Amino acid sequence: MKNLTHTHTQMGSGLCGSTTNKSPKVVEELKKKKKGATYLGVNVQFLRAFVKKERIGKGMSTGEVAGKIVKVITKEKRVALIDMIKDGEYQVENSEAGIGNAFAMVSHAWGSPFLSTYVRV
Repeated sequence: MKNLTHTHTQMGSGLCGSTTNKSPKVVEELKKKKKGATYLGVNVQFLRAFVKKERIGKGMSTGEVAGKIVKVITKEKRVALIDMIKDGEYQVENSEAGIGNAFAMVSHAWGSPFLSTYVRV
């Protein structure tokens, strides 16, 4: 599975895309990298499980998902959701869900329906 993502700063709330399954070697390499811009993504299996777990409805915009779901999840830790996933602090029910280095970026508009962007990935 190829890697897709959008980049974000350490304090961002970014989550988007598709990657290979998380391996211990990849996770250790990612932990060693300096803080700042992150070039990670999640795979399609993760996105499917995320949509199911968080009960993302058809009418929710990308901005609503970020504001009402991702920011709530990340509020206490004050880190990006991708970093919580990387550190095992946020998980979904799918053994094939994972993160890894990005190979492409998914562009989206905050006002567009989240599921429309998700379906195109």
